[in-house]
Amino acid sequence: MVRVNVDAIGTRPTCDKFKRLLDKWRIPYNELRIDGDSEALKTIR
Repeated sequence: MVRVNVDAIGTRPTCDKFKRLLDKWRIPYNELRIDGDSEALKTIR
């Protein structure tokens, strides 16, 4: 099955809500925490 990539920030409630929905619908995802990681942040710009 295809995995969704989720770029997340720890302080964003919408990120948590989105991940809960993915879990509820049993959609696999890879989480990339971009807060405090300048290299990860570059991947979404």
